[in-house]
Amino acid sequence: MGHTLHIKRFGARVKRRLPALMPMIAVMLVSTSLAFAPAHAGYPDRPIKMVVAWPAGSSTDAAARIVSERLAQRIGQPVTVENRPGASGTIGTANVAKAPADGYTLLFGTADTHSINPHVYKSLPYDALNGFVPITLVGTVDFVLIQSNALPYGNLRELVDAAKKQPGTFTYASWGKGSTAHVGFVALEEAAGIKLLHVPFQGAAPALNAVLGSQVDLMLTGAISADNQRKAGKVRILGTSGDHRLPWIPDVPTVAEQGVPNAQSGSWYGVLAPAGLPDAIRDRLANELVSIVKSDDVSQRIAGLGWNVSGIATKEFAQYIRSEYERYGKIIKAGDFQVD
Repeated sequence: MGHTLHIKRFGARVKRRLPALMPMIAVMLVSTSLAFAPAHAGYPDRPIKMVVAWPAGSSTDAAARIVSERLAQRIGQPVTVENRPGASGTIGTANVAKAPADGYTLLFGTADTHSINPHVYKSLPYDALNGFVPITLVGTVDFVLIQSNALPYGNLRELVDAAKKQPGTFTYASWGKGSTAHVGFVALEEAAGIKLLHVPFQGAAPALNAVLGSQVDLMLTGAISADNQRKAGKVRILGTSGDHRLPWIPDVPTVAEQGVPNAQSGSWYGVLAPAGLPDAIRDRLANELVSIVKSDDVSQRIAGLGWNVSGIATKEFAQYIRSEYERYGKIIKAGDFQVD
């Protein structure tokens, strides 16, 4: 009975003092909620870094800067592009894989970094499939096969016939062993039943210069670059490597149209983040980037690089990466080459 009376008296005192205590209780509740709020609630509240694992001045770098510039405008924070080239993109990609998964370090990834390198390098310093969160596929590129003026062939069929008679005689340039260009030619050799001689260079520019100077016979490159050189009378275009003719050079048939199916080659480009990125940040970035890529001005600028504009987001992008990973894996296995 004594305890019951004490509790009733205590309750009455609290009830009388409750109005005075309400402001203090409110402050305590707010403080507690802030203490347990997720760290990304105010994302982004500082600059974001977009790593490009290729040199400045490349089309990859140009696209990354177009996207980063517009992303900065939309989120109200600077988005800087940092070039970390080397080892077919492995240096910059590994750097991002080790970064905190907080949305402040992103990667402008490519087919080289995620679809090819895992099969080419015996020891890769990152996990291409599980070490990243795909955010948005920006675009893809179908390569174009060009021929130096030193060769007389008017189309791919003529080149293939000559190559079958002279295996290992004709040369092709790429921007490195295991690059998308190298793997593209491996696919062409397999599909056409020919054998060519690979001449790797330290970059696309010196590789193209070797073809323009007729030191090397063939090269896979982008449509815009190829058409510019064709108009200048410096090369011939023998075919495009995609499923359809390209709008920039509609007069050029695909390699499949010329009797060589299953020789598709090219690259893809998209934004990824380190694994473990919170879903809320992933979704925020994906929503912003898809809107940016599909906007009229940005899509026109990306298309101006000779790219097919995409804009698919996380789930579909992840499926695309895996499918390209598996496709390139079969090509590289058939070509039987690796890089130490």
